Amino acid sequence: MSAEQTVDAAVVERFHDDGWAVLPDVLSEEEVHAARSALVDAAAACEERGMPVRLEDLDPGGRNIRVYDLLAHGRVFAELAAHPRVLPYVEALLGPDVILSNFTANTALPGSGSMNAHNDQSTVMPEPWPTLETMNAIWCLHDVDEENGATRYLPGSHHFE
Repeated sequence: MSAEQTVDAAVVERFHDDGWAVLPDVLSEEEVHAARSALVDAAAACEERGMPVRLEDLDPGGRNIRVYDLLAHGRVFAELAAHPRVLPYVEALLGPDVILSNFTANTALPGSGSMNAHNDQSTVMPEPWPTLETMNAIWCLHDVDEENGATRYLPGSHHFE
């Protein structure tokens, strides 16, 4: 890990305690613009190929736009997956041998329905979860709030049995 890739112990502690943490200002305005543009292009390409991007089963109201397999849609996504400010935190929490098992975009639009409460770890391993085995990194390319579909979380719920 280089000097540029230091890990803030307070962020790691917050993640262990609450199950989430924020790394502010990771991307420059140019990087945000590039990711937004690539995501719009990826969604359009999926629709042109007949791949659904609106999934009523997952998103009540079918207003969200989902794009799967982002690594197939441009270099900008590969750069996000191995971002030098984020990857050190992933490794600090999960160890150095990590696997990217899912890289998906979910554009939550105003008026979208809420998903039911769930644990994403359940898709890769059954309960109980005595140790941290998986984690998500959410890249917010727009400011989020309750109106436009921010992810809800229950601090500490990863400790529930």
